[in-house]
Amino acid sequence: METHDQVATWWIVKQGDGRLARFSDLISDFTDLDMTEMEAILVCQREGMSTEDAFEEVQIALDSSSFRLTVAIRIIRKTYGDPLANDRAFRTRHEDSNVVTFEL
Repeated sequence: METHDQVATWWIVKQGDGRLARFSDLISDFTDLDMTEMEAILVCQREGMSTEDAFEEVQIALDSSSFRLTVAIRIIRKTYGDPLANDRAFRTRHEDSNVVTFEL
């Protein structure tokens, strides 16, 4: 991903179910959930990425297994605590051993 003078403030992550999400460093939380590959590419382009860079960003997310998602959940946990991190782990279908089981 070319950044030149830009600083990346977000990245695309693969959710536990294979769909994609966008995580923002600015707010330490997800801004988009349950995206298809095409929706994620469009989000990247809307943020100023070229088509080539947008495809590359999405492919990196798809190839990253759960690493990016795990990092995002850990940042949320450190910033906001367990309740929000557990909610986001649940919503992104993350397999985090620290996630509390929810009772409905």
